[in-house]
Amino acid sequence: MLFNSLEFIFLFLPLVVGGYYLLVSRGLHRLVTPWLFLASLFFYAYWEIRFLPLIAFSITTNYVFGRLITRQGRYSQAFFISGAVFNLALLVYYKYSSFSSVAVSQVVLPLAISFYTFQQISFLADCRRLKTAPYSFIDYGLFVTFFPQLIAGPILHHHEFMPQLLTKETRKWHPPHFVKGLNLFALGLFKKVVIADQLAAFANIGFQNIEQLGWLDAWLASISYSFQLYFDFCGYSEMALGLSLFFNVQIPLNFKNPYRARTIQEFWAGWHMTLTRWFQDYLYYPLALPLLRSKSSRFFHYIPHMIVFILIGMWHGSGWTFLVFGGLHGTALVLHQEWRRQRLRLPPLLSWSLTFIFVNGAWVFFRAPDLTSALNMLTAMLGGKGPGVGDALASFFDRINFDPLMVPASGESFATLSSLVVIICALVVALTWDDGKPSLSIFRGAILFGLSLFAMTITQQSPFLYFNF
Repeated sequence: MLFNSLEFIFLFLPLVVGGYYLLVSRGLHRLVTPWLFLASLFFYAYWEIRFLPLIAFSITTNYVFGRLITRQGRYSQAFFISGAVFNLALLVYYKYSSFSSVAVSQVVLPLAISFYTFQQISFLADCRRLKTAPYSFIDYGLFVTFFPQLIAGPILHHHEFMPQLLTKETRKWHPPHFVKGLNLFALGLFKKVVIADQLAAFANIGFQNIEQLGWLDAWLASISYSFQLYFDFCGYSEMALGLSLFFNVQIPLNFKNPYRARTIQEFWAGWHMTLTRWFQDYLYYPLALPLLRSKSSRFFHYIPHMIVFILIGMWHGSGWTFLVFGGLHGTALVLHQEWRRQRLRLPPLLSWSLTFIFVNGAWVFFRAPDLTSALNMLTAMLGGKGPGVGDALASFFDRINFDPLMVPASGESFATLSSLVVIICALVVALTWDDGKPSLSIFRGAILFGLSLFAMTITQQSPFLYFNF
């Protein structure tokens, strides 16, 4: 079920929130967790019911492994390894079989498998480290399936979520949380349907017709996708934060103004922060600490950086384009570390510009269907196919009778101008709004919500981009 759908906003959400507070008001606190667990399973199954048994099987198996590991017997380590292998095997089968030499016919990616797999691996690792408390199966099931963050994160640690289920603060009406939740949901919905979905039109047309693009068209298409991806995923994350607050549950911020970054390190400190944190805690530190303690060359210390970012690329998809994406970011981070070691500095505006240009170029590999298309897009961006003044975009707007600004005008100059206007507006929002901190009154939140509903009625619903990952 999509957050940006009328059935979610006006049917599912009111029923779930209403049922939650009805149980709370009647003192039926023991039924609150089962209610949210069942609602979350319904939310997941609404999209594709055939994958419901898979996630149920994954939850049950990991819960059993967790109980076995926490006993800390002689086979505890073996149980942890078995549990990790089980999770990775499911992920590899469904997500990476097409990338291997073994052909698996008609394997369809189950929704959210990347997110709930990583979340459960971290739970097993914490069980091994004795950092968990005994939880019931229903509590654990809700930790995995909690519908605000199930489909696209943030990736939760159990200690951020499960203790909140057991507190009295969670089981009562808390108006400040509810108001902040409404504002965050309205802000996230606005970013998704008013900004991201409008940018998608330019990005899709451009990436579907790379051969026809001049350098201006290529830059408009690539930057449109960069902002589309950001507002789409950041919007989802902020809606998840807002929805969680309806139930007095606080989940971690997933974005912190990444396009303000002046270095590639700052970018990853603000982009999909819970994924970066997961790799840092469960992969980077275990790999890097032994190297840092050794007397090996400092260049060996960068090996964990490269491994982590190549795996981050692979986490997003099974194509070569994702490997290149991860390798580019890993290399950029290594070069940044050497740059800092030499105590070199750049003017703030120049460092921001270079960082954004690099990130935008790397997103081309993220979006393009294959390496050839990505290289063709970069070639066009570098001027290899002539200047271009919007011919391809304008012709496609005319062909599909699409007017981005809903103004009765068309043609080459309007197509280029309208895309520039939308991109500039997106840039201003990205650089001035603070992610996850809505300084909004109810009145302003209502305006954003109203604009979003209007956009939803005149455009087709579109899934969130990270549903693909």
